[in-house]
Amino acid sequence: AVTMWACAATSVDRCDVLTRPLVRRLTRRTAFVVIAITWVFPFGLTLPAIVGSWVAIAYQAENGGGLLCYLNPVRSYEFVLFWTIVGIVIPTAIIVGCFCGIGWAIWNKAKARRRCVEQIGRAV
Repeated sequence: AVTMWACAATSVDRCDVLTRPLVRRLTRRTAFVVIAITWVFPFGLTLPAIVGSWVAIAYQAENGGGLLCYLNPVRSYEFVLFWTIVGIVIPTAIIVGCFCGIGWAIWNKAKARRRCVEQIGRAV
């Protein structure tokens, strides 16, 4: 999940740079906040799995004993659905949206450039 959210944050940054090239960039403090959120948010998403009912913890008496942590089979569908949406679908939607915005900006710039070249060609 951290990798997907890091890619989403990078995509948002690239989209910002390419669609608004002359606007002031992130300050050092804002960049630190974005990086912190990119790392803390996905780790925070693991808390429901750790403290929630998705995980079952049992004592294993055989083979030396110890705690055994496993997915609760009754709730594992919810766990998989949650992580699919939060860890894959949402970041992928952000990445696709950013690249669509980049493509739209490039398309419009190319159209404007062609019009400009046509007008120069007519003037000559």
